[in-house]
Amino acid sequence: MGHLEGAAGLAGLIKCVLMVEKGFILPNIHFDQPNKRIPFEQYRVRVPIALVPWPREDHRRASVNSFGYGGTNAHAIVDSFERPTVNGLDRGKQPLLHGKLQTTRQPRVFVFSARDEAGLERVRQQYITFTKMKDDGQDDELDDELDSLSHTLGSRRSILQWTGAIFASSYKELHTRLAESKLSAVRTIANLRLGFIFTGQGAQWARMGVELLRYPTYRQSFEDAETFLREHLGCDWSPIRELDRHEGDSSIQFAKFSQPICTIVQVALVDLLRQWGVRPVAVVGHSSGEIGAAYCLGALSKQAAWELAYHRGYLSSRLKHQAPELSGSMMAVGLGPESVQPYLNFVTQGKANIACVNSPSSVTMSGDAGAIREMLAKLQADNIFARELKVHLTETAPPMLKVC
Repeated sequence: MGHLEGAAGLAGLIKCVLMVEKGFILPNIHFDQPNKRIPFEQYRVRVPIALVPWPREDHRRASVNSFGYGGTNAHAIVDSFERPTVNGLDRGKQPLLHGKLQTTRQPRVFVFSARDEAGLERVRQQYITFTKMKDDGQDDELDDELDSLSHTLGSRRSILQWTGAIFASSYKELHTRLAESKLSAVRTIANLRLGFIFTGQGAQWARMGVELLRYPTYRQSFEDAETFLREHLGCDWSPIRELDRHEGDSSIQFAKFSQPICTIVQVALVDLLRQWGVRPVAVVGHSSGEIGAAYCLGALSKQAAWELAYHRGYLSSRLKHQAPELSGSMMAVGLGPESVQPYLNFVTQGKANIACVNSPSSVTMSGDAGAIREMLAKLQADNIFARELKVHLTETAPPMLKVC
C-alpha cells in the first residue's frame, strides 16, 4: 500500500484512529443534501451530521481514502484492538479453571524514585495531588490507565538512588496509601545479588499459585508438565485440575499429589522469573525442594524434575500400603538441636528424632504420629513455636478428576 499523501490524508487517518479508540463517530460538517442517485437506504449507508456513539454490538472498523496530487492512491483500514485474554478470561477476572469467574481488580506495583531521600518525599506529595484528582470507575479504560502508570513508573522512568514502592488496585487505594504514610525509602543496589530458596513438603496449600496462571509462560509450563506426566509416566490425574480445587475438596496434602505439584509450581515460577530477566546467583533447596533448585541451577531438565517428583510422591504414598501398622508425622520446631533434646526424652507414645537441622534455632522432627503430637502439645504449652507438617502419605480425599 502506498503512503497516505498530504496533510489531508494524514488528518483523515488520525481521525479514524481516534474514532476507533474513543468509540465515537465524528460528524460530517459539509453534508447538506444527499445525492438522489446514491441508494443510501438500499446499502444502509448513513452520513452522521452529529457526534454518534459507536454501536456497542459492532466491531469498530474505519477506513480512509487518500488520492494524492502526486498520483499516490491509498486506502487504509483501521481495526479496533481486542484486549488479549488468558484462555478466554477477561482481565480483572481470576483465572479459575472451573466454577464461577470472580471479578476482581488486580493490584499493580507503583515504583517511585528520586536522587535523595527528601526528593522521594516531594515525589510522594506530587502523586498525592495527582491521585486525588482521579476518579475511580469500573471501566476497562481505567484499568488501562493504571497499567500504563504502573508500567511507566517501573520501566520507563530512571531508577535513581532512592526508591519506594506501593501496591494498589485503584486510584483511590493508591491515593490512600500515599497519604497515610511516607514511602519506605530504600537505597538502590546497582548489582543486585539474589538467592532462590526452594521449600520442601509441608508448606503447600490448596490453590497455591493459581493466580499466576494468567501469565502465558507460567501456564505453558504447567500444561507441558501435565502432558509429560500423562503421556510419559501414565499419570491418571490432572495437576492443573487438582490445583484448581478449593480447600474442602483438595488432595494437595497427600504426598502422591503434593510432591509433583510443588515441583511443577517451582519449575513454572523459575520459567516465569527467567522471562522477566530475574535470575539468582545461588540456589538452595530443602528436602524435595532440591529438585526445583537443581532445575533452576541447570543440573536437571524440567522433564527430569517432574519425573523425580512424580515417582517420589508415588513411592511415598505406597509406604502406608506396605506397612499399614505405621503412622508417621513430621513437625517444625523453633528450637536448636540441643534445646529440643529434653522434649525428646519425655516422649512415651512411640519414637521421634531430629530429621533435619534447619538453623541454630530451627529443627524438623520426624517419627511416630503419637510421639510427634505428644511433643507438639508440650512445646505449645511452653509457648515454643511448633507446627505439625502437612505430609500425609495416603489419599483419603474425594476421588480425583481423571485427565480427559
